Amino acid sequence: MTTLIFKNTPIHMHKGELMEKEKATKKTSLFYWRSLRTVQEIQEELAACEQLIVYDLETTGFNPLSSRIIELAAIKLSQRNVVFHEEARLHRYFRLPKDIPLPDETVKLTGITREQLEAERTEEECLEDVLHFFRDTPIAGYNSINFDDLVLWTAHCSK
Repeated sequence: MTTLIFKNTPIHMHKGELMEKEKATKKTSLFYWRSLRTVQEIQEELAACEQLIVYDLETTGFNPLSSRIIELAAIKLSQRNVVFHEEARLHRYFRLPKDIPLPDETVKLTGITREQLEAERTEEECLEDVLHFFRDTPIAGYNSINFDDLVLWTAHCSK
């Protein structure tokens, strides 16, 4: 399942739900209809949206309450003539405190090493940039309501 967050609303779409009407079977017809309706709703919301930020995090683990951010990438999009165009990018690596481990599994998955992070800015410094970049702009991201938003919120509240 893919979860897209748009204007703080989770939109769930299961793989294979979006298909041509002709290929929809009795089993998938309800899913097709639900997905089609969701796509139409998203399109209407996007048409009314002047800006949008799409972002993703890399973290030290899989628990949103205890994981620490090691990388954030975000793109701010502006709508002109019903098309979104890239306006700005934000890319930050976050230096981890010495007492926070960087698991081998995370290094293998992300390719980000502790040595690479040592030269980067602190979480507090990076979060200032993130808050300035995001401001009041609607955000979207993959799995963001279940993980990324929670990790960001936890980091923000702990500073």
